[in-house]
Amino acid sequence: MSKCATCGKSIIAGGIKDHGFRFCSKPCHQRKAGYIAKMRQIPEAVVKIEVEKIRNMRCSRCKKNTGIDVHKSAFVWSMIFLTRFGENKHICCKTCALKSQAMDTLRTTAFGWWGIPFGLIMTPISIVANVTQMVSTARRKQPSAALSEFARERLARQAAAREAAPG
Repeated sequence: MSKCATCGKSIIAGGIKDHGFRFCSKPCHQRKAGYIAKMRQIPEAVVKIEVEKIRNMRCSRCKKNTGIDVHKSAFVWSMIFLTRFGENKHICCKTCALKSQAMDTLRTTAFGWWGIPFGLIMTPISIVANVTQMVSTARRKQPSAALSEFARERLARQAAAREAAPG
């Protein structure tokens, strides 16, 4: 289940997608339109430089490794008639990402099954998704598209902060 990038409301189906963001309505989309326009104006060469800066940083979790990237894992947590499922993003090195993905898989295996009916449906889907993500993480040599989007968003935030600063 996605959340609106502006107001945080849950989006079950539909919504508006724009440049990696989801919005629940046109007014929410319009409130972020200027920010998205800034993101589109950043040249690809500048984004690639920022991606390399991020990749060469030390991991924020283990403080050892470089090769930072955006990694994903799915989770399911259930309790009889309540099931919560979603996706976690990890911005870290490959080693820390594999640990996080494995932990999300273990938690899902232990706590995902207990919901009727969605826990029984979403748990195997999440486990397969996590195993697929773990294989992808282990094999990845190049930066992911998600890291490029993260870098572009980071550059847009920095530009907006510079414009907003008094001076």
